[in-house]
Amino acid sequence: KNQIKLMNMKKVYGLLIFILGSLVGVSCSDDDYTPHTSSVEVSSAETSIDAAGGEKNIVVTGEGITASAQDTWLGVNVKGNTITVSAGANPSRESRNTLLTVKASNGDSTLVNVSQYGMVFVIKGGNIYLNDDAQTSKIAVEHSLDVKILFAPKWSDVTVGKDSLSVSVENNNLGHWRSGYVKYQTGEVVDSFLIRQFDFDKDLAGNYYFWGYSGITSSATQRVLSAQLVKDGDNVRIDLLGLGLSIPVKFDESTLTLHIYGGQYMGPFEDEVSSTDATIVTRYVWTMLWDQAAGYITWSSGIGLEGQFKYDEDEDLTYTTVLADDGAWGDYSATTLRMAYFTSPTTCSSSTRVTTGYTYLTSIAYPRLQKISASGARSLILK
Repeated sequence: KNQIKLMNMKKVYGLLIFILGSLVGVSCSDDDYTPHTSSVEVSSAETSIDAAGGEKNIVVTGEGITASAQDTWLGVNVKGNTITVSAGANPSRESRNTLLTVKASNGDSTLVNVSQYGMVFVIKGGNIYLNDDAQTSKIAVEHSLDVKILFAPKWSDVTVGKDSLSVSVENNNLGHWRSGYVKYQTGEVVDSFLIRQFDFDKDLAGNYYFWGYSGITSSATQRVLSAQLVKDGDNVRIDLLGLGLSIPVKFDESTLTLHIYGGQYMGPFEDEVSSTDATIVTRYVWTMLWDQAAGYITWSSGIGLEGQFKYDEDEDLTYTTVLADDGAWGDYSATTLRMAYFTSPTTCSSSTRVTTGYTYLTSIAYPRLQKISASGARSLILK
């Protein structure tokens, strides 16, 4: 038994010696390992090329240098350790990239990423808005390639300079605004921008029908009020001539859009208290918006109706689209403008709202504007 135990101990001891020797061998092998360092390294590089094209230099280390590009749009020329990369104009708005493979005669290599910016054409301020006068305007532009004007409205002349766009227009005496698109090409991109001649006092201000319906059902009757669209400084309003009231509105000249918001003071109005009390009292009229389908009202100044001015050349007619809900009322949708009664000319709130007797002067569902011609003979055209 002692001999067996001794033999087993020798085996274990021998196994331990073998494992230790293997570990030492691996350790020595790791100490002897030297990673390969490529002889080709980039010393200096300019790797971004302008959209208009050009050349950039890349300097590398190594002997017997050659280089090639992954894509054909990049030209490559090698002289010693200097690699010159070149590209023509990039006709696309998108930038482009390619890989440059650089090799030495000993087989070492490295990769260099080369990019070219995309084409740029930017009109500072976007579309061009001018008044009705004959004029020439210079608008700052930025462009990386030559720009060719393909089409412009017949009443305009457009030329492109180094850093500006020259727009000449004739006098607009049509009695309404005019707009047209200028179509241009730069590189392989064809696009357009808008030119508009517009003067509020000449093209929009004037007499209108402010009209809509008594409700939202098919049995609703038409309601028409005589109105005047007026601009006083920066303020725009709709004067309701027969009522002596005014609706303050917001007007976006860039989109020719009219906005009517809740909680806007329209003015005082004398009315009877109710159908059973003929006592005349002064009420204060404020704009209120009404979702007739859901039965909800609001006088929040952050909720409104909006419609865009249009011009019908065949009818020689200026009008707005239906003033529809602007989407700010969450789950509700304003269909109707209500001219509501309050007891204060300065405070529009639940505490000043008239809730008994006559609570509002009138309401107009799906309201809109239609301009009346200078002769005043034009009848209402349903738009």
